Amino acid sequence: MVFAHHGLGDVIMLVAAIESVVQREHGHRCFRFLVKSPLEADYMQQRLGEFNSEFVCIGTGLRRVLATMRLLWESWLQPPEFVLGLHLTNAPVSLLLIRLIRSKCHVVPYRAGWRFLFPRMVAPTYEHKVIYYTRFLTAADKKWSEFAAGPNPTARIRPQSTRPHLVIMAPGSGEREKFKRWPLERYVDVAVQLTEEHPGWLQIAFLGLPSELPSRNSPIWRGKFFEQIVPRRLVESQAAIARASVVVCGCTGTGHLAAAQGRPVVGIYGPTNPLETGPWSKHLYYVRRGYACSPCYRYGFTRGCAQPICMSSIPASEVKQAILSALLDMPPVRLITLRTKEVFEPSTDIISAESYTYTAAQTTNERL
Repeated sequence: MVFAHHGLGDVIMLVAAIESVVQREHGHRCFRFLVKSPLEADYMQQRLGEFNSEFVCIGTGLRRVLATMRLLWESWLQPPEFVLGLHLTNAPVSLLLIRLIRSKCHVVPYRAGWRFLFPRMVAPTYEHKVIYYTRFLTAADKKWSEFAAGPNPTARIRPQSTRPHLVIMAPGSGEREKFKRWPLERYVDVAVQLTEEHPGWLQIAFLGLPSELPSRNSPIWRGKFFEQIVPRRLVESQAAIARASVVVCGCTGTGHLAAAQGRPVVGIYGPTNPLETGPWSKHLYYVRRGYACSPCYRYGFTRGCAQPICMSSIPASEVKQAILSALLDMPPVRLITLRTKEVFEPSTDIISAESYTYTAAQTTNERL
């Protein structure tokens, strides 16, 4: 039994971690995944449905409480071999509910003072979440230790049609995580610059919910017409991404979805750490600033500082250069180490020269 009541991005990373194990089980085990909403259930059904798996949508609020009570009752009738609680954002309540499920093995994230209830805990590794989630599997069954390194990141898959190149921009994010958004005006600035500098070579489309994209009459579009893709289902988002040469977004599920489909991602990061929560891809072109307070997103501090200068200070020119680098298949800048900071207030101090400027502009005219 696997509690996967995360957002779409975390579910995609979890699938990458668990897929290799499920593929090698050959039907010997039945995996039961507990997810938050039908969106996450649809994705897991796509990737893991052919295996011996079951997906239960437990929802939120009262519905989650009732679903958990039913699971507790079922576990006493037929105990699962192990219970993995990978993303417990409501501890200690979530920890207590996990422990009440009857099972010989419970694996949860490390929490100080809970070792007496959970002998098997997974401490933060400061690695990518795909690797982190793999640690839960090896903690549950030592036979899976061969997968401790995790699966390989996804490689680039080019769309069938490459002219003109479609660049999809997804400026939105979860409603609770608006602080992770790059200003919509900057996305429009990038779109206008690209279409004016490279007419006929690039096509721009904006992907998002109605609440994330202003009406076509809004002055924010500066009189330009860009295609707007408003998906109602997961498959519609995937179909749009399949047409794209590059996807531009913040730290959101759209970036993970694009990486899972083999599309290069230009990721704009501030509060979050691309080494931990970025798309699991060999073609992530991240753009960030090296402020002393960034990244700061961590357990216990998931709402940001309310003044994310680490996002608002990123200029449109740097994102444009990263897009051109991705289109020209230039190697992305690699981060070696980046630790999340234990800070609560914004800082304007730059601790490293991390306003990464890609060199695509220097060779763009020669390559076109």
